[in-house]
Amino acid sequence: MMSRHKRIALRVSGFVVDYLLALPIGCVAALVWANTFPDSYYRFAQAIAFAVNDVGMVFFLALITKEVAEATLPGGALHPWRRAALPVVAAIGGAGGGSGVRARLGWIILMSKRKTNGAAAGSGDLGWTGDLIQNCQPVQIAELAKLET
Repeated sequence: MMSRHKRIALRVSGFVVDYLLALPIGCVAALVWANTFPDSYYRFAQAIAFAVNDVGMVFFLALITKEVAEATLPGGALHPWRRAALPVVAAIGGAGGGSGVRARLGWIILMSKRKTNGAAAGSGDLGWTGDLIQNCQPVQIAELAKLET
């Protein structure tokens, strides 16, 4: 016979799993941990980075593949190709459209810097600047540094 505490723990863990509460609870715990004890949090995060980033993503993508394969089987929600076409087109449009808009805005900002020889409005986007620096050659980076002055 199980103890009272063990039964309660099993009921609570079952509730958490059934209602998908593990992710939000984990996010709140990580947020509190990172803000109260940052040194231990970052040491732990670096120690498990491979397990989370690589191994965890393999399992996540395998689960998504299984779900899509089951949905496209006869009788599934995406069985006829016409039902599967809309989500595929939406995914391509969402990824391609967002990337295209970002690339075009980056090009506009870069060209406006060249014309005015000054900082353009909105050029403080650090994410885009980091991507730009990673993909540029040293000569291009030196040219951008000249444009900033």
